[in-house]
Amino acid sequence: MSAAALRGLLRTAAYEHPELRASSVEFIEGRTPYADSVAELLDDEQPLTENRLLPEGRHVAHVVPGPDTDVPGISRPAEPLVRPGASYLVTGGMEGLGLLTVPWLARHGAGRIVTIGRSTPTPETERRLSELAATGTDILVLHGDIADPGLVRRALAMAGDAGRAVRGVLHAAGVIEDATLATLDEHLLERVWRRKAEGAWALHRATEDLALDFFALDFFVLYSSVPSLIGSPGQAAYATANAFLDGLAAHRRDHGLPATGIHWGAWRDVGRGQHLAERGFLTIVPTDGVDALERILTAGHHQVAYSPLDIAQWTAPRRYSRPNENFAVW
Repeated sequence: MSAAALRGLLRTAAYEHPELRASSVEFIEGRTPYADSVAELLDDEQPLTENRLLPEGRHVAHVVPGPDTDVPGISRPAEPLVRPGASYLVTGGMEGLGLLTVPWLARHGAGRIVTIGRSTPTPETERRLSELAATGTDILVLHGDIADPGLVRRALAMAGDAGRAVRGVLHAAGVIEDATLATLDEHLLERVWRRKAEGAWALHRATEDLALDFFALDFFVLYSSVPSLIGSPGQAAYATANAFLDGLAAHRRDHGLPATGIHWGAWRDVGRGQHLAERGFLTIVPTDGVDALERILTAGHHQVAYSPLDIAQWTAPRRYSRPNENFAVW
């Protein structure tokens, strides 16, 4: 997971300091021949790359356009995606993408939704949550630090109260604070990292034990971002924290636990990316994004990016990276 977070940092460095040609080489100690590792590290003629040196050969990371979220050959769940009457936990559910996720769960018949957030609900948010509660879904709001393990355990206990099954966790909480690599400070890093990365870790640790009577997760969704996938100038802290989520999703799957990582692009009318539309960037229409969430989970994807992204436009400031070159991710 630490290596995954580092990749997010390097992908941003590639924009801000192209002269460094920020690349990475991963190898397995004791399994990758020493001579191969040294040769890879000393080769400064390569284009910007992310490499893995494995016993079976050299792997180079790529980003490629994916198929439609409705992929033939992927088994569909026998049960409804959102189980009527079941409980769900949403972090960051009082603003941004979290506040779009809560109504989606309620519309599909969730019996109880526990949402954790540090922000005080606005009158508009309180009104929307009250309307959802009036439809029959029990909405519980818990204020506090999502990275606090005690708070997470309390939220899960609330969700599983009275014998309800906790069927899903969606981690939408996050903080975006922009700063170049040269101006990053400890306070900014702590704010961004704690809510996104440490919050995800607290959720993971609390849900590792699937033997709990009220615990039978169908999905564990981590809201990551496009910057963690391909970098974004001025967002090193944000890209690094989100890249940690990508590593955590892989770690959970390696241990037989449910995990879906979604690299969201900028949303229209929601979140900090709204201004990108004014600069001519394509953005996600909220109704399309919520529909994509459902299709991604239904199709069984493990890690996927969803964004109406013009790759050439996004990578224009990055002279070492173009759509036909080798920079990308696994």
